[in-house]
Amino acid sequence: MRVADRKVACRPFRPALLLSLLLAAMAEATAERLPVKHYTTADGLPRDTITRIVQDARGYLWFCSTEGLSRFDGYRFVNYGIEQGLPSRNVNDLIETRAGDYWLATNNGVCRFVPDPLPQTTAAPAERFVVYHLGTTVSQQIVNRICEDQAGTIWCGTNAGLYRLDQVNGQWVSAFVGIIRLVEGAWDPAVKGLMKDRRGDLWISTVFGLFRRHTDGHTDTFIIKKGLTGVLMEDRAGQVYFGTEAGLYQLVPDPKPGGSVVAHVYTRKDGLARDIITSLFQSSDGTLWVGTGLELNKFLPARDQAGRSFHTYRITDGFVITITEDRQGNLWLGTDGGGALKLAANGFITYGEADGLPGPRIASIMQNQRGLCVLSASAANDKPFISGFDSRRFSGTLLALPKGLSYWGWGWYQVMFEDSRGEWWMPTGEGLVRYPALSRLEQLAHARPKAIYTKRDGLLGELIFRLFEDSHGDIWVGTINRGDDGLTRWERATETFHRYSPADGIADAAPTAFCEDAAGNLWIGFYTGGLARYSAGRFTFFGADSGVPAGLIRGLYVDAAGRLWVASNEGGAARVDDPAAASPRFVTYTTANGLLSNQATCVTEDQWGMIYIGTGRGVARLDPATGRVKTYTAADGLASNFVNVALRDRTGALWFGTLNGISRLLPEPDRPAPPPSVRHRRVAHRRRPGGALRTRRGRSGRARLERQPQSDSDRFLRH
Repeated sequence: MRVADRKVACRPFRPALLLSLLLAAMAEATAERLPVKHYTTADGLPRDTITRIVQDARGYLWFCSTEGLSRFDGYRFVNYGIEQGLPSRNVNDLIETRAGDYWLATNNGVCRFVPDPLPQTTAAPAERFVVYHLGTTVSQQIVNRICEDQAGTIWCGTNAGLYRLDQVNGQWVSAFVGIIRLVEGAWDPAVKGLMKDRRGDLWISTVFGLFRRHTDGHTDTFIIKKGLTGVLMEDRAGQVYFGTEAGLYQLVPDPKPGGSVVAHVYTRKDGLARDIITSLFQSSDGTLWVGTGLELNKFLPARDQAGRSFHTYRITDGFVITITEDRQGNLWLGTDGGGALKLAANGFITYGEADGLPGPRIASIMQNQRGLCVLSASAANDKPFISGFDSRRFSGTLLALPKGLSYWGWGWYQVMFEDSRGEWWMPTGEGLVRYPALSRLEQLAHARPKAIYTKRDGLLGELIFRLFEDSHGDIWVGTINRGDDGLTRWERATETFHRYSPADGIADAAPTAFCEDAAGNLWIGFYTGGLARYSAGRFTFFGADSGVPAGLIRGLYVDAAGRLWVASNEGGAARVDDPAAASPRFVTYTTANGLLSNQATCVTEDQWGMIYIGTGRGVARLDPATGRVKTYTAADGLASNFVNVALRDRTGALWFGTLNGISRLLPEPDRPAPPPSVRHRRVAHRRRPGGALRTRRGRSGRARLERQPQSDSDRFLRH
């Protein structure tokens, strides 16, 4: 009988740790929703408990689980279990050696794995799994971690201590390496973590100590007061980290026994969600990622405004026990019971009520002198809130109508804002409220208005629909109501109102969007369609006969190149390359050009000149130079497919407000297309990995694999 058949899988945490994580998770607030795609047994994984994820030299992802081994090519999983010769259901680790061989750590020994042959070859492996038992006891058979050193030795961390496998006369021979010394009170010699550093030294962790075996064979012992969780990592700069039950430990360079070993300990006080470290990984961009059970923590090069060194994302699908990265820069998380999670490299992060937003219905996104602000409403009662963002969470303040007013109105998009003097302007259904400069958002709840403007003061109407401040500091007011649809300008120099009518060259409708172009001309969109340009004190109107897309003009935007972008609710989006031209030319983009919907709602831009068009069915990223469109929907992490408003903040992050929360996108330039994930070639001297798909090869199968980097991205990022 195989040992693994009568032994429970080696779990990554002890029961006490699991209990403490669960209790802590119950008390921890939910964090942002990440751009996650889940893979579980329903997608082909053999089990939803993933102990290790490794990407090999060909781009395949390998998943170790408690039900065998699985390979993912971007389309499907190919599984290997006991039926295929695996010695145990429990696969704890996998490495690909420099020679291209695969080794597995299991609960029934260590084994060399030979995948199926390449399609061009015909020879099948004599043995797919060649098993090596390191001893006869149960603890000797359970191999938790493996690694290879520069001499080709395979090191094995078992529940009974450290072993090595060396090739002698063509045969692999195992030997016990007795460097682990149990300290006073210790009872468990099990190796939890194993790592080779850039010098070739071997680091070994147990629950009670950390050991460093130098290349010359001598060993340093470091006693740890708090239990190690088996997590070891060396970053690209040679800095060694290890995880404990009391935080993330950063070692001093080249530590010596008896001297100062720990350079710094990161804990909850530094922003970690909790002190128990469950996984560590450094991504290709240099970011350090730390798993703390149900959270993923991102190390910040500089502390944030609250003094934290980590930004936390909540994972609700199980403890994060392994992290890796694929060729496209996507992070992959393996969880204890929740399957595998792929985090898109530049996907959306969504915030909702659990992140401090008092209401999920986003009416407006703005930037004031202190940062990002969001105007939102509760789905239950439409009460308005204004919320500030501290780079981590939102903090909302319930707004109150000034005394004597009873109706908020129903505007959105360009409504409440802080002007260039620091004063706040708030629309209502019974007039325009002006507040003095305030030092904190919270003061808006109780501040006394500086003025409340109505028809008596010169407003055309009192139901305020849109507000906009131009570069002169004048406030433009769009009102909407029976007989009161129209445009009014508050002139700052005289603090008087000026009304405009169709006789001045504007539409006989409520203004719905404002923007100012690079030449200082003001553009105004209208409820019934069409645009008016205000220049040198005169209006020029452009309608459908000029090429303006049909329908209500929901958004206007001027990009870094000086182009005017128009979003309409019926005719898609339009671009004007020269807004100052006497007869500007409108170039339209609709579903025929790749938009998901002709209901365009808003426009913004990233720092690389890509244009983002919000629609009723998601976001379209448009490359103006090529016309290529990439689309994002709720499947990509967007809070909702109906995008109401959008804004690019001062850091370059893009924000998209929906009726079900707000999403943030950290855009990146497109990466160069990676080489094909699988390269087929004949191998003369040894077998190479890459098989298990030969029954689906041929012209169509090969094409699928060669397209894998883009097609896998298509499935999640929806190019």
